[in-house]
Amino acid sequence: MTEGKPRVQKVVALESAQESAILGYAASLEGASEHPLAQAITTYAKEAGAATSQVEAFDSVPGKGVTGKG
Repeated sequence: MTEGKPRVQKVVALESAQESAILGYAASLEGASEHPLAQAITTYAKEAGAATSQVEAFDSVPGKGVTGKG
């Protein structure tokens, strides 16, 4: 059964990266986006207690993703 909206199930970090740090970076960047996948990432990060930071120079490029500085 589906809910009709995306939901993050799991985050897997590669090598020495820490999952909570990666999730925090992603949620910080996606926090300014209105895309449904961005909302799924930020919701998951909040539930996981990941620390986020303020992002400057946010830009959303349709079909390409997002950019910003933190």
